[in-house]
Amino acid sequence: MKTRSIILCIALFVITINITNAQSFQFGGQIGFDIANSYWANKVEYMEKVYYPMASYNINFIINYKISKVGISIEPGVIQKGGVAKYMDEKFRHQINYIQFPLLFNYYITDNLYFSIGPELSYMISANVKAKDSKNDNLEFFDKRMEVSGIVDITYNIIKNINIGVRYNHGITSIKKAIFVDQYGNELGESKIFNQYFQLFLKFKK
Repeated sequence: MKTRSIILCIALFVITINITNAQSFQFGGQIGFDIANSYWANKVEYMEKVYYPMASYNINFIINYKISKVGISIEPGVIQKGGVAKYMDEKFRHQINYIQFPLLFNYYITDNLYFSIGPELSYMISANVKAKDSKNDNLEFFDKRMEVSGIVDITYNIIKNINIGVRYNHGITSIKKAIFVDQYGNELGESKIFNQYFQLFLKFKK
């Protein structure tokens, strides 16, 4: 019995050492080039040719924790969402600025490649419509400041402490409910607006 206890203690000690060595915290930052767009659910027919994606950005801090093949990342930062609307040959850039808080669960396929999925909580801090010769605040246009969305991405470690990756995000909660009417006031339909974006990012970790 004593021998078994000693063997068990040694085994637990070895396992603890391995887990301790396998787990780690990393801190850093992230910059991203984004293609943002507004997704309209149940949109009326003519809207197919009205709304277009727009180039955007994000800047985030990173707190990353890894243990063996899994990990968690918290990435607080700022991001610009929105899209481009076109009316009578003029383009209007809808810029919606958020403080974002992604919480990601990571699975490491290899030491250099990992897959992430998780929620993003965002809070709208400003919004404006920018045309060729004007810029107007439209924060009050939106129904909700708080947004919940979902993230999926894949990241690759190209060199030590520098990662590159691609990400897709889609809103779970809508930011606006729109009702469309014709020139006579007849209702054409109702739509909910959701944010979505594709992202190419660089992460710098230490």
